[in-house]
Amino acid sequence: MQYVRAKTNDGRTIADFMLSVMADTNRKLDQRMEAATWLADPGFGKPSQVIEHGGDPDAPVAIVTWGKVGDDQQARHGHGH
Repeated sequence: MQYVRAKTNDGRTIADFMLSVMADTNRKLDQRMEAATWLADPGFGKPSQVIEHGGDPDAPVAIVTWGKVGDDQQARHGHGH
């Protein structure tokens, strides 16, 4: 992931490409809509993953993470969990 971030100016190159697809009136509408959705989902709060709790509704839910928390997560959340 570090490689992709480095090669795409931390994702800006990808975002710029998707913005150009969305704005290109010569593209098919479904392509423009897909680009708009790709841009809007993370920017306006769509969760990256939905987890359904299928157990006892009164029981606590344990959230377990694997691996090292990245600098981007620490910057967003202000801590290493």
